[in-house]
Amino acid sequence: ILPAAGQGILAVQGRQGEDYHFLESFGDIESTLAAKAERAFVRQLDGGCSSPVAAYGEVKEDMLFLRGLYYREEDGIYFIGEKSGPVEEAEKIGRFLAREMKAK
Repeated sequence: ILPAAGQGILAVQGRQGEDYHFLESFGDIESTLAAKAERAFVRQLDGGCSSPVAAYGEVKEDMLFLRGLYYREEDGIYFIGEKSGPVEEAEKIGRFLAREMKAK
């Protein structure tokens, strides 16, 4: 089962202009990269909180692996796909997978 994009990722939000440097040790680069890929996938499909799309990104060493699901509401057909690439291209991987699946 693929989760909705960003599930399980915690975020801290605060007021602009405040000093939050003490939170830097809580950051996790792998989660950030996975979230960027997942969100790019959803954005490319014009998705949102109630859209029938799902994405799960995972970082292993210097590679990002992304699985996605796209459900076409018009005819009830769904597609599951995956893409991988260097972590530096996290958002590009998400967009590319979404475009590829939508084109099917």
